[in-house]
Amino acid sequence: MKNCTEKNKKALIILDSFNFLSYNQKREILARYSSPEIMFENVDFAYELLDKWGKGSKKDPFKYGMTEQYFDFLAKSYKDLEAVTYLDEEYPQRLFDLENYPLALYCYGNLELLNAQQTLAIAGSRKTLSPYLAFAKEVAKTVSEKVVIVLGNSEGVECCAMDSVENGNVICVLAGGFDKIYPQTSYNSVRRIAKNGLVISEYSPADSVKSYSFEQRNRIIAGLADMLFVVSGSFKSGVKSTCENALNLGKDVCCLPYNITEESGRLCNDLIKNGAYLVTDIQDFKTKYGIYENKKEKRFTPLTKQVYDLISDGVNSVDKIIEVSHMKSEELLTALVLLELQGAIIKTGADEYSPTHF
Repeated sequence: MKNCTEKNKKALIILDSFNFLSYNQKREILARYSSPEIMFENVDFAYELLDKWGKGSKKDPFKYGMTEQYFDFLAKSYKDLEAVTYLDEEYPQRLFDLENYPLALYCYGNLELLNAQQTLAIAGSRKTLSPYLAFAKEVAKTVSEKVVIVLGNSEGVECCAMDSVENGNVICVLAGGFDKIYPQTSYNSVRRIAKNGLVISEYSPADSVKSYSFEQRNRIIAGLADMLFVVSGSFKSGVKSTCENALNLGKDVCCLPYNITEESGRLCNDLIKNGAYLVTDIQDFKTKYGIYENKKEKRFTPLTKQVYDLISDGVNSVDKIIEVSHMKSEELLTALVLLELQGAIIKTGADEYSPTHF
């Protein structure tokens, strides 16, 4: 991206580490400079703003911070962390839809997941009924075959879903720094994801979780998601802020239905009433993401697999299949009959077929 120099990146990371500044104040400082790296040579514009905000006492920490020596000090605390700023190509493009997108993300793991082709966020409260927890685990495990799962590390739904993803297609978003993982019960799960998936935080490693950190974290979860799956939540649950962010960003939201007296499902029922997608079966996700049962896949012969793949790619008429594959008509007709009997395809016209995504 524009102006992605090493010095610009260092300046952004240093500015981002100043906890005495709010997001908006950091952005206002950046707006005064044509390039972040200029802050290394000229702190005058920043000083003017610090005076304006009644933070004149922070001038010395600001000046000291804007040095290569201070950056080296910060870098030592990162260890294996990778800092990705909004100027870097790796920065998740989806987050630019946020009004207050993070200046930097601190990452452990596979950075390619930041801009995954498809993402599904899973959110739910700590107090979730056992059958709903089991379903969340099944969804995470199944959907991660094709889609990157995005979630936090709270107890209940999020940790259960996180532990169900075994192939590394998962992003865990923390509400504090890597040295201050909260809750502690998620520590082992988070470390596993860091090795086999991706863990990210907008907070420097030593930053503790604050009362407002969870809502800040939830906006990132919503921002990274193409769709949000809400497993459970009351109106007082932190899940509500994730939903509000997702809806404000125009993201699709889907929910499980609940008995009207169940407190942990009130948010889900309300979301469904107001237009969220109703989910009742794992097949809903399999159909959406084109996930097929392995046992069905094994029943394909090389011939029927070839025909099924062509139909799935839009080559769906007898004449077109013969033209593309150079298959004999007798072979093709046999394969079509077998695929229909398996329920893998349906006839949609005189000589046309469609996959059923069974």
